[in-house]
Amino acid sequence: MKALKQRPHLSRVLAVTLLLSFAFATIIVGIVPLQKELSEKQDQILRLRDQIGRFESAVSEGNTPHQTYSPQQPEVWSGRSNAIIAAQLQEILQRSASINNIAIASILPISGKVIDGFETIGLRLEGDGEIGAVRDFLSSLEVHRPYIFLSAVELRPKPTYGYQNPNELLPLTVRIDLYIASESEEPNNA
Repeated sequence: MKALKQRPHLSRVLAVTLLLSFAFATIIVGIVPLQKELSEKQDQILRLRDQIGRFESAVSEGNTPHQTYSPQQPEVWSGRSNAIIAAQLQEILQRSASINNIAIASILPISGKVIDGFETIGLRLEGDGEIGAVRDFLSSLEVHRPYIFLSAVELRPKPTYGYQNPNELLPLTVRIDLYIASESEEPNNA
């Protein structure tokens, strides 16, 4: 103590050091966890806003004329060729996937079938999305007119390596085989 009294400069440096150490400890113990919690809440709010946007989009799509049944609406896809019809379907799948936050990895043609006398065009879609997004995507296909028939749906947990987003609820990989009844204007339906 005598040394500190003899050197007032040293005691001031020690007091300032202790004060700064206390302030730093307060920041580490009090402010950093609060900032982390605030950041997590902001991420949760953004995720919920996206989900509300998907719900609003699904509701607004459900109110559009192409989503409601009308006797004048065709129940069969038609076009100049099966390739053009398949391209129209791909466009609809990509738009619906985008609206519902599904990342499409691929859309591939699969061989068509004859179902109840109708020729069909087949496509296989593979993609990734959160479980709620996959549900919304499948619901949008279910209500679509002309009809889209799902013959196989395979859901697998999406493999995650390293960092996993804690806000992502059950990320899935989805594979869907789907068919549409078609009437092509081509004579050989090729």
